[in-house]
Amino acid sequence: MHHLLKMAEDCQNAAPSSLQVSPRIPILYFGDFERFRESRLRIVTVALNPSLSEFPTASPFQRFPSLCGYSRCNGNVLGLQQAYNDYFKVDPYMRWFNHFEKVLNGFDASFFCSNDYENTALHTDLLSPVATNPTWSKLNDNDKNSMSKSGLDLWHSLMNFLNPDVLIVSVARKYFDQIRFLRSQQSVEIFSVQGKGRKRVTVCSMEISKKKRVNVIYAIPAQVPFGYLSHTEKKDVGACFSEYVRKYSIAVKSKPHGEL
Repeated sequence: MHHLLKMAEDCQNAAPSSLQVSPRIPILYFGDFERFRESRLRIVTVALNPSLSEFPTASPFQRFPSLCGYSRCNGNVLGLQQAYNDYFKVDPYMRWFNHFEKVLNGFDASFFCSNDYENTALHTDLLSPVATNPTWSKLNDNDKNSMSKSGLDLWHSLMNFLNPDVLIVSVARKYFDQIRFLRSQQSVEIFSVQGKGRKRVTVCSMEISKKKRVNVIYAIPAQVPFGYLSHTEKKDVGACFSEYVRKYSIAVKSKPHGEL
């Protein structure tokens, strides 16, 4: 984990300072890693990069209070990990995360450490661990390409470390296609919404290593993850996918991960 935290800091240091929120920290993941590692089904949600709303102007570290005054030079790398682990215990940005949360609930999973759900999920960002201002969609292509080069390397390394069973991805198709893992099964539609341009939710299988295959559920976003679905439909997506996994026995239980 330590080398991944350092990689996240390197991504932040390499990103143009004029595009970053200030003050800030790089965010490798959101959620309780220990509870995730102990879950029966390891689920990771995926978007593009952290929102600038993670660092509110009036109180930039209200979601990461233990890191108020953080700087790389103070040697507090492990403090970053603890702040990530505590994110959903402090003040999570639920106006955005709640859309993924509803899908997770259909899997008997949650971002929160709750006895109501069997599995605890983590959130990650595919293109960068850096929150930008303006938001990603308003960056120019040169800045996007520069930041995503190192961000993609980091995300793939993080997936190899986390060894998930399920990825829930809601990004534009052009970004989804930048996932480098080999597809071992083509996409199958498991859920669609008629009357809304037939918005499709699909599942495929990817190999994150020679010994591990991960199930990937994918939908395009609409400002927020799965934004064209109602909350009830989001939960139905999770339930449909869970049934798909049971029916075709794609999910493979992970081997216990090594210590940090």
